[in-house]
Amino acid sequence: MIKRKYLKYDIQINEQYIIKQLVKCFVYKNSTNNLKKWKKDIYYLFNQVPYMKPFRRFPTYKQLRRWTINHFEKGLEYKIHRIIWNLPLDEYPRIFNDYEKEYIMSKFIIEYYNWLIKEIAVNGMVSQQNTYKKIDDLIVKYENEVIKNQLKINKGGK
Repeated sequence: MIKRKYLKYDIQINEQYIIKQLVKCFVYKNSTNNLKKWKKDIYYLFNQVPYMKPFRRFPTYKQLRRWTINHFEKGLEYKIHRIIWNLPLDEYPRIFNDYEKEYIMSKFIIEYYNWLIKEIAVNGMVSQQNTYKKIDDLIVKYENEVIKNQLKINKGGK
């Protein structure tokens, strides 16, 4: 069991790194053969929570949302922009520089966290297999959204 303030800190301390790994998963998929490593990093950084003292229960969805999404959501698009900007040019292609794609990427990250904290609030943990599958499913979903937006832009519409 752990005190609430320590659990909140433990969750938030890895937030930036998880976001960075999610951005890499979305932007580069497996073009560098690192997708499995990035998903593994994401999984091991936040896959379970212990019972909280003194209540002997898992944190609620509302608490987990406050400690995660509500904590980073406001500046998420800017964080995504900075993460992409700081990726080594020789190692990764520079893509996803426009606002629309950063907006879509932020939706991808928020949907992942929503799924994760719902699972953790109920079960206290999430499986590695489900985490990998969820990331893969979201990549496909939001990649299709990027393509739809590109088609709209190419046709001159919004």
